[in-house]
Amino acid sequence: MRALPAAVLGVLAVAAMAAGVVSLQTPARDPGAGVARDLDGRPVAGAPPATATSTTATTADAVGRPGDRLVVPAVGLDVPLDTMQVRHGVVDPPGFAAAYEVQGLTTDVPSATGTYIAMHALRGGGRAPGNALWDTDAGRPRIAIGDTVSVDGASWRVTGIGTPTKQSVPGSDRLWSTTPDELVLLTCLETPDGRPSTRNVVVTAEPAG
Repeated sequence: MRALPAAVLGVLAVAAMAAGVVSLQTPARDPGAGVARDLDGRPVAGAPPATATSTTATTADAVGRPGDRLVVPAVGLDVPLDTMQVRHGVVDPPGFAAAYEVQGLTTDVPSATGTYIAMHALRGGGRAPGNALWDTDAGRPRIAIGDTVSVDGASWRVTGIGTPTKQSVPGSDRLWSTTPDELVLLTCLETPDGRPSTRNVVVTAEPAG
């Protein structure tokens, strides 16, 4: 089985901590001996090696949350939801078949008090959670304003969908200034021709009801 290329959201790097800036960068991957897999069980080339319990990256630790799910019924997304800690100023979603609630952002960016969930997207025919949010071939989002997002059983309503360039993300006051009643989903915006992504998909939501 041919491995799929790891074209993903990448690393959330809290690079300029004094200024409270977070940037989205492409991670360097250790080829390793193990193979990470996408939602369909296909190997992902260039991903960090898989372990017996999870696929982990050197820059961040993931903690399983048994039974917790990220569900977006309108786009058919229903995946495990794990917790990821910021490590050394970076967050790299460690797997390709789950979403990760990012914790520790407020240490470096005090204004980021909302709930942030990061997930990978894949090119080359791969299917990771982030692929459900954006229709690459049509060039438009699959998710829509008003759609319901369920996070561990709590319902949120989508209020906004953006596609900022990766270069603009570090200076986005709006992205990194959130309140506890705001949800932010982050992934990569893949391109039809398979070139490396230059934009991210950012979905914001508020509590439903």
